[in-house]
Amino acid sequence: MGAVTAVRTAGKGGRVAVFGTDISAQLIDFLLAEDGILQAVTAQKPFDMGRTAVESALRALRGEPVERTIVLEGVLFSRDRPDELRAYRKSLTEEPH
Repeated sequence: MGAVTAVRTAGKGGRVAVFGTDISAQLIDFLLAEDGILQAVTAQKPFDMGRTAVESALRALRGEPVERTIVLEGVLFSRDRPDELRAYRKSLTEEPH
């Protein structure tokens, strides 16, 4: 994330907080970093998005009503929950079942 690097390079750690969108192993590392620059990241739930899309497509194919707008909750990853971050990072490298 370029913003974290920019804050580090400018020596503004501890004075400038960064927030982001979408999660990755790199962003988890930034969240776990002791410099505390990256504070939180919001993310989507791709599995839920896919399941909802397929369910809606099946309803449409059967001629059933389909919601015009569907809102799925996001996920907040925060540096104040390091155990959750480590568990999610581990899940990124595990084989799907």
